[in-house]
Amino acid sequence: MQTLEWFISTEERKDEDITRVRILLKADDGFTDSQVSEHVGCHWKTAYNTRKAYAERGLGAIHHRYGTGKNGFTSLLNR
Repeated sequence: MQTLEWFISTEERKDEDITRVRILLKADDGFTDSQVSEHVGCHWKTAYNTRKAYAERGLGAIHHRYGTGKNGFTSLLNR
């Protein structure tokens, strides 16, 4: 998780990326999704989705969001 702490401290980052990193750091500390949401200031479902994406895609989950919004999954091909 040292890589994630470095990620936050370097260069300019998108707020969404920083939020995802903070979620992963709190989850690594053993926080539940509800506890993470309180500490980070997001909905518990955001914490859940971020952890799930990290488990599936690793650090790439920080930069890309899938399954959000009314239209369901967003493809990288559409970006």
